[in-house]
Amino acid sequence: MVAMRVLLSNVQFGLMQASLLENYMTSVERLLEYKNLEQEAPLEQKIGGECSYQGWPKEGDLKFNNVCLSYNLGSKNETVKYVLNNVSFHIYPGERVRSPHIF
Repeated sequence: MVAMRVLLSNVQFGLMQASLLENYMTSVERLLEYKNLEQEAPLEQKIGGECSYQGWPKEGDLKFNNVCLSYNLGSKNETVKYVLNNVSFHIYPGERVRSPHIF
């Protein structure tokens, strides 16, 4: 009986080690894939901050006034919970904006 418990314990330990090894190898595989990715082209700009891409607008801006954003519309009986509520901002020409992962 004791030998059976020891055997089962060893099998369980072996399976756990195999699972960990598979996870580690997946990480290594992912790193090798990232290593072999082609590098993106650099962002080309002219002196003065004008974009050099053909067809890229020279000027333009975005205005958001009292914007409310939610993950879902909600049901008839449920009130909508907004992630952003009454947000206003102005993005001027030439500005770059990064959105945090809130959406």
